[in-house]
Amino acid sequence: MQVYLAAYAVFTYLCLQVAWPHWVYYPLFFVFGLIAGVGLPGAVMPLASSVVLPETRSTAFGFLFSLVQGGALALLTWAFPWLAERFGQTATFFWMTTVPYLANAVLWFAFYPLVHRDHDRVLAELKRRKDLALETVAN
Repeated sequence: MQVYLAAYAVFTYLCLQVAWPHWVYYPLFFVFGLIAGVGLPGAVMPLASSVVLPETRSTAFGFLFSLVQGGALALLTWAFPWLAERFGQTATFFWMTTVPYLANAVLWFAFYPLVHRDHDRVLAELKRRKDLALETVAN
């Protein structure tokens, strides 16, 4: 997750803050698209799946992707034009994309103990259910 967030922050900076020669933009944005595309299926979904029980994963994904990300996107969409008029598009992109993604990558260090704890709890519950099912079948 941190590699994805840091790479996304770096590429938002490279693609949206630096004036490159024309021919550089095509490969640069191609790689940026690959990085952006891997975030949800390659980092967010496996992480979320590992810390919630199987029967609650749909609800967790719905909450995360609809409510949390939808709300954040709504706020950013509302604020961006106002900020861009006052501070310019380049500065607004920097402060609304690059900085939050980089900060998120750093803040994930605080989540490691929580992710491991929650993952261990999910595994323990699944093992308990398996043992209970095997015991029931054996009787």
